[in-house]
Amino acid sequence: MFWRLSSGALQWHLSTPLLSAEKAVLVIWLIFSGCTVGWLACLPLVRPWASRQAKMSQWLAAGNPQLTLEAADTMASAAIAECKSKGFKDVSVFVLDGTGRTLVSKTMLGVPPLIPAIAEAKAGAAIGTHASSRALKDKYVPDRTPQLLAMTTIGAATAQPFAAVPGGVLCRDTATGAVIGAIGVSGASADEDEHCAIVGAQACMFKTEPAKSALQ
Repeated sequence: MFWRLSSGALQWHLSTPLLSAEKAVLVIWLIFSGCTVGWLACLPLVRPWASRQAKMSQWLAAGNPQLTLEAADTMASAAIAECKSKGFKDVSVFVLDGTGRTLVSKTMLGVPPLIPAIAEAKAGAAIGTHASSRALKDKYVPDRTPQLLAMTTIGAATAQPFAAVPGGVLCRDTATGAVIGAIGVSGASADEDEHCAIVGAQACMFKTEPAKSALQ
């Protein structure tokens, strides 16, 4: 590759194909050269890139907000702090992201061995159906219990814990309404579990389903 100036205009000739990295260096050099010709010379390189980006935008969906590890930890800690402040029985807390992956789980010392699995299943039911575990119970019990049992069986078969008992709270981004995760609490009464889960999620100012605790 070599350069020459002719009539004040920058021209370049490529004797061999440029690698992408070389093109990037070339564009940066031209932009920071401070001359109008440098900017104009960038256009042949920028146009193909812009065209590729436009085509890719047709195939790739824009990303949704994602729950962070720090937020999940804050949620779990807030739920446990609420449990202690209210004098409820010890609880276990699971926080899942929008894909159902467990980000944080915390269990108080007095919790029986089965309870953490129930907390995870409550959160799993919420994230798996985009509805609170209370809403699922109200929708299917008692008239449509066989459907609920089928959903529970499918959840177990696909390694997605599922329990339609109050205490699983769906979390949405306040600005967009996008589902970002769920929090499940178990160990106290169903209403108390749900109350702690709501307090935990709202500690990060997320929109929750249910929006309000039955104890409030």
